[in-house]
Amino acid sequence: MREDFKVVHLVSTDSGGAYRAANRINMALKQNGVNSSIVVLEKKHMDSPVIDVLNNKIELVLFKILRKIDSFRIKRMKLTSYIYISSLGVDLFRVREIKDADVINIHWVNDGMLSYNGLKKLCNSGKIIVWTMHDMYAFTAGCYYDKSCGRYAQNCNNCPLVSKTRNGQRYISEMYSKKKAAFEGHISFIGCSRWMTSCAERSQLTKHHILKTIPNPIETDIFLPIEKGKARTFFPEIPNDDKRIVLFGAMSSTSDPRKGYQYLIEALNCISNKDAYRLIVFGGPQNYMIPVDIECISVGPIFDDKILAALYSLSDVFVAPSVQENLSNAVMEALACGTPTVAFAIGGMADMIEQKVTGYLAIPFDSKDLAYGIQLCSSNKKILSPSCREKVCKEFSSERIGRLYKEFYLQER
Repeated sequence: MREDFKVVHLVSTDSGGAYRAANRINMALKQNGVNSSIVVLEKKHMDSPVIDVLNNKIELVLFKILRKIDSFRIKRMKLTSYIYISSLGVDLFRVREIKDADVINIHWVNDGMLSYNGLKKLCNSGKIIVWTMHDMYAFTAGCYYDKSCGRYAQNCNNCPLVSKTRNGQRYISEMYSKKKAAFEGHISFIGCSRWMTSCAERSQLTKHHILKTIPNPIETDIFLPIEKGKARTFFPEIPNDDKRIVLFGAMSSTSDPRKGYQYLIEALNCISNKDAYRLIVFGGPQNYMIPVDIECISVGPIFDDKILAALYSLSDVFVAPSVQENLSNAVMEALACGTPTVAFAIGGMADMIEQKVTGYLAIPFDSKDLAYGIQLCSSNKKILSPSCREKVCKEFSSERIGRLYKEFYLQER
């Protein structure tokens, strides 16, 4: 492969956590001199620097109708919301950037962007195909998190996420087989955390392919510590007093059980001196009130990274009580802003959180231990903060991660 090779990243839409991570990788590659771009199925934000496949309004309407029909089929199969199927798909090779690419990097391609046949076509195209695993979908029959069942290692037999009917289980088996057939071409996989890579090493779908761990990067010039006085100017609704600020937030933070919202409530209820704390929630509905005896302020969704960095900087501790998690964007953002983080010792959390150095890893799923970590870190932010920032700058900078991706692509030629 020539040194001026072209990379295209595939993401279904220009919003959400997978897109944020993919765009950061895209920008990191550009900083390392690589010709890199992003192709999405459907553009949600007109100012996004992406190429959209469905840019014809009539075509987009027809596709959405097909997607609704497909969604009805999924409901009839009684598949849970954790499972995606890949029956729909579009011809990606009609996009010039994909035809001209030397490397195609898959990120999140559900919602009808890539079918099993389309995936097979990619893997047999002669191009370098890399799948960055932001969740478990690449090596399962269709779920993006398996709720710790681990059955992807045995062909996803007896899947607990579908009905126990013969049709439901047969359908899961068929999806697993179709994905396995698609992977018979050339494809390699990148885990964003050591945990994700270790899971892929056990799956019959991915264990025989090249697997490597490369974390997601972060913009350390955007996510950085901001002086509290300046940070407060963005949030006049947060009182200026001596209360310790506990921050919690994620996409669907209060509605997705995987984010561990229930453990946060239990942990906060374990804290004795509740009057000394204030909980701030972002990412959920505006003015959402969490049922605890600690003062709670909801600031709603935040779409400006600089304002988000101010919120992290204003907080004394960030809590990420997820029950399954790869490499959390939010955790990395908080650490980059010098804010220690508390989480359960699961998934990729240990890749970012060093015990009592950059935060606290609580015993899964011990709410009392989570509460202990919240109290410990929030009272020691000044001590822990420099280590948090140093950890991110050393291991997750755009310059470093872009270089690792570039080297990986060159090794795959």
